[in-house]
Amino acid sequence: MSDVDRHWRYVIALVLIVGYLALAGAAFFHEVPANNTRFVDGYFTGLGPIVGAAVAAVLQVGKGSSAQQEA
Repeated sequence: MSDVDRHWRYVIALVLIVGYLALAGAAFFHEVPANNTRFVDGYFTGLGPIVGAAVAAVLQVGKGSSAQQEA
């Protein structure tokens, strides 16, 4: 794996993390109407693990194994 490929892995992981934190900040600092609380609950309980798994998979790509091989 070249250095360029390695840097792209970190850029993708960083974009995923920053996007997740930006949405979390927007949900935290804005008053959520009562009928939209399911979105916030689903965001923190559902999207968090999904983003975490995606970041872990992106970082595993260049290490000679994929997330599917380890499962």
